[in-house]
Amino acid sequence: MKNHKLKFLIPVLAIIFAVASAFTTSARAEVDDSASMIGYINSPSPCTAVSVDCTPIENNNLCTYQGQFVYDKLTPTICNQPLYRNQ
Repeated sequence: MKNHKLKFLIPVLAIIFAVASAFTTSARAEVDDSASMIGYINSPSPCTAVSVDCTPIENNNLCTYQGQFVYDKLTPTICNQPLYRNQ
């Protein structure tokens, strides 16, 4: 009789453990949008690196550094993907 109860109890405990684990895990990793990133300006030479608080995620505020627009680097000499200010 004890063996029969144990055979029933082990799968039930496994299901309870699986359900509890599903509720305690995170759906996605948190991303720190406030971190600075490397952006590029086209002065004094093409693709000059600068540290800015910007993101590639589009919004209405283009990223600037000392009055110049900041871009993301696509190739070593092409920097024309605009960056945007973090919201």
